[in-house]
This record gives sequence, C-alpha cells and structure tokens, in this order.
Amino acid sequence: VGLAAPGIAAGKSKSVILRSGKLTLAFSPKAFAALTKSTTGSFANTRTWSPLAPATVAAAAGVFTFPLSHGKVNVQKLTGQVATQGGITLQNTSTLPLLGTSTTQFALTGFGLHLGGAASMLSATFVGASTSPNLPLATLSTRHAKHSKHGHKVTISGVTLKLTSTGVQILDGQDHVFKLGEVLQTVSFSGTT
Repeated sequence: VGLAAPGIAAGKSKSVILRSGKLTLAFSPKAFAALTKSTTGSFANTRTWSPLAPATVAAAAGVFTFPLSHGKVNVQKLTGQVATQGGITLQNTSTLPLLGTSTTQFALTGFGLHLGGAASMLSATFVGASTSPNLPLATLSTRHAKHSKHGHKVTISGVTLKLTSTGVQILDGQDHVFKLGEVLQTVSFSGTT
C-alpha cells in the first residue's frame, strides 16, 4: 500500500493533516496471481477483481490506487490514520455440471490505514448480501519502515502488510491459496503541504 497526499498542513507534535492525495494497495506478483486465479474443466471458476470508482488499477503491476478523503499522521512516530474513497469489487463466476453457471459479487470500500504499534491495521467495509464496516484485512508492521521529510514533502515506506484471518477469508474464497500472516506487500505513502 502506498499513499501520496499533496494537501497537508503541519500540526502540533510533528503530525501532518492529509486533505488530499492517494493511497496505493500493491500486491506481490504471487498474491495478485492468486487473486485472479481461474480454473477450467468440469468445475470451472473465474475470479475478476476490478476498481470501484474513483479508485483505479494498474493490473500489470497488481496495484490499486484510492483517492484520500482525509487523514492525519505523525511521521516521526509512524502513527496516525488515513481514509480513502472508492474500493475494489470481486466477481466470482462458477460453472458446475448439471447446475450451470452462477455469479456472485461483493465489494471492499473505504479502505482505512491505522498506524499505531501492535494495533496497526488495514481495514475496509465489506459490501455484499450485507454490509460489515471496518473489517481488519491485514496487520501492519513498521519494524522495517523508513520515513523522510524534504521541504513540504513527507514519506513513509516499507510498512509490512500481512493478512489477518478475516483477510484470508475474504480474499481467498474457496480456493485456499492464501494463509494467515501471508505478506501481500508493503505500505508506503507520501504527501506535500
């Protein structure tokens, strides 16, 4: 995940307020391949992930980008929260002998990033047959994170992103290709005042 915010105002305690920008959710090649895994034969299954506007996707790189709605972070302490707009939709189409083809679809919207020690988390709202807000999709570790500030630009990078059991359940479906604690990629974000 990465974030860039061109509208930031410095606050007290070395915190910065994010008024605009973007957050990027980057999957490793292995993870993105698992997300879009399809099977053929008698029990064919096709999974399609697509961005929900105003989010966008660079499929070749496995990167989703979400505009920021608001946020506040402490660059030195690597703490804070950010919220986004848009989301990701999943369409799963299965073909079974005698039963034909069926399609299910759900969305993950309002991705949020919370940085703060052991409670660091990437969350999102699940929208399907029912709506479940603030589901914890992945834990975040700042152990190997880096931060910098050059003029009005701040950057935090290298925050490790690992799947929670909820994240595994949502992303995995019935394919059993993801595991608890699996590293999807890292979180990085930058912004300017």
